[in-house]
Amino acid sequence: MQSFAKKHIDPLVQLTIPLILTGLIQSISYLIINVFLAKLGEEIFAAGALVIWMESTLVVIFFGTLGSVSILTAHKHGARDEIAIAAICRDGLLLSLILGIVFFYVYRNLSSLFLLFGQSPAIIGYADHFLKALSWGLFPTFAAIVLLEIIIGLGDSRLVLIFNILLAIFNVLFGYIFIFGKFGLPPLGITGAGWAVTVTQSLAFLIFVFYMLNHRQYRTYLKNMMVNKNSSYLWEIIKIGLPLGLMYSIEVGFFFALTLCMGAININALAANQVVMQYLGLAGSICFSIAQAITVRMGFLIGANEIEDAKKVTIIGMTFAFIIMLIAALSYLFNPLFFISLILNVDESNQTTIHYAVGFLILCGLFQILESIRISLFGSLRALKDTGFSMLTSIISFWLLALPIGYWLANYTNVGPYGFWLAIIASVLINIFLLSLRVRAKVYNLKITSVQYF
Repeated sequence: MQSFAKKHIDPLVQLTIPLILTGLIQSISYLIINVFLAKLGEEIFAAGALVIWMESTLVVIFFGTLGSVSILTAHKHGARDEIAIAAICRDGLLLSLILGIVFFYVYRNLSSLFLLFGQSPAIIGYADHFLKALSWGLFPTFAAIVLLEIIIGLGDSRLVLIFNILLAIFNVLFGYIFIFGKFGLPPLGITGAGWAVTVTQSLAFLIFVFYMLNHRQYRTYLKNMMVNKNSSYLWEIIKIGLPLGLMYSIEVGFFFALTLCMGAININALAANQVVMQYLGLAGSICFSIAQAITVRMGFLIGANEIEDAKKVTIIGMTFAFIIMLIAALSYLFNPLFFISLILNVDESNQTTIHYAVGFLILCGLFQILESIRISLFGSLRALKDTGFSMLTSIISFWLLALPIGYWLANYTNVGPYGFWLAIIASVLINIFLLSLRVRAKVYNLKITSVQYF
């Protein structure tokens, strides 16, 4: 048992914990920036929220697309092919440059789309200043993501955690200085929030390049980027990564649509759902961190031709995620008011909202348990470079099943707004069934001789 844990469980846990902490730290830093903007007034806070919502939809596409770098790196690391990793790094940075140039112009014209949301000219003006400041930091942001994905693919998630702690500190520090005008600088307001991100990401990229060039293990990947000139991984990065990014945006878009539907029912359902969404976001961060660890560990073992060991990774990672989400769900079940009170005042004036929130939170707990299974299966398929199928199942389960069935249950039955969460749970069960069939076909039927397929 001890040797099994050392060989299979320990490597996965060592990957997972720093990735989970990284997600939590990033969330906290963005929360603090939002608090800063809230102090500047309702219009600025609304403009900031609008930009952050719009950017979050785009950013998940970028993260997903560039996230394929860690998948390819893990495979080549397992195969001990350092020249190929250098080529992946080169093509990842090339793609980040292309994305940086294209979206520089997109961001500088994105505020006009806010007219479609019926926003006031004042809010659109604030949003435009925010977006234009952000646009200058896009390339270093994408380039830093590529380098981070290389490090993740090599299995050094602790370095990623340390780097993101520094990143969060810089982001909050520069946000405070630029937004409020400290140390002799003029207050820039919401524009300062954009410049804080740009300066932070630019500085982070430069620090990361300096670190890698001066680290014996990593410098070879930067110095050998042009050695493997005839081998291009650009198309493979896009082919694997784009479905990932689209899948993320599909799911982000679904929960935004859910928010709109809850608001159409009544303000109490909307407020209660927003309370639950805070905990769902936290749980999702944990599940996706574990899934990324599954991807990296499994990709490494496949690259090393250790197929039988690779088959065990999904079950181990899924069990780990399941236990964490089960503990969370039981906590919601036995003391829902405690979790609600952390976000919402629990008093007589909010009884209807609290009533909804208790029901939503319990159903959300069940959903999180199922999500631990679904996202783990997704992580396994991602290690096999099979990302298109996961995107397809997300479209089917969330948009073609959960949303219309939930709408019908909420508006045409006695179930009320709980119908949306019931429909989500049912659709995720279908998603799990489809993903498990795919995993069985792709993973558990692998043979050592079939490793060349990858």
